[in-house]
Amino acid sequence: MPGTERSDRDVTQITKDSRDLGRSADAMTTESGNRAGEIRAVTRLKKRAAVLMLAVVVGLGATACLPDTGPDPTDPYQNMLFQAMNQDRINNGLPRFTWSPRMSVNATDWATEMARTGVLHHQNLSLVIARSDYANFWTLGENILVGPAGMPIPQMESVWMNSAGHRANILSRNFNAAGVSLVNGPDGRLWVAVEFGGV
Repeated sequence: MPGTERSDRDVTQITKDSRDLGRSADAMTTESGNRAGEIRAVTRLKKRAAVLMLAVVVGLGATACLPDTGPDPTDPYQNMLFQAMNQDRINNGLPRFTWSPRMSVNATDWATEMARTGVLHHQNLSLVIARSDYANFWTLGENILVGPAGMPIPQMESVWMNSAGHRANILSRNFNAAGVSLVNGPDGRLWVAVEFGGV
C-alpha cells in the first residue's frame, strides 16, 4: 500500500578519517540528584555497558570468520533486493556491488534490533568501522526502511531511489560492496537494513 513505508530521513555514511566515536557517559543524567539516585544510575550504566560489551564481543565473534566479500546471496528475497540495487548501478554506468557476508550479518543484526525496538534509526557506523573485523573497509554507509509485511522489492528500491541521500548511497563510487537484510518484526512490519562499504 503506497504511503505506508517509511525510510529514514538522515542518511548515514562514515569514513575512517572522519569517525566520531559517539557520546560519552558524561552526557547521561541521573533520575534524581541524591546519592542513591546517582548510585542507581551508575549501576544501570555499568549493566548497560556490560550488555553492550557482550554484544560487541558476540558481534565480533559472529563476523570475524566471515569474508569481506563473496558470491551473491542464496536467500531469494535478499538476492532480489541486492540485484535491484545492482541494476540501478548498471543503469547509471557504475559497476555492480560485490556481496559482503560480513555486512549482511551486520545488516541482519541491525534490522533485528530495529524490529525488536520498533524504532527506525541508524546504528553508529563509527563503532562498526573501528572494529578489527572491518579493518579492510575504509568507508561505510547504511540505508534503512520499515514497511508493510510482503512489501515488494521494486517498491523498496523505488523509495530509496526517490530519496536523494539514499540514492546517493546506492550510486556512490565509494561503495563497492553491500550486505542486505530483511526482517519480519513482531509488529508484522518488514524492517530492512542495507550496509554499504568500500573495501
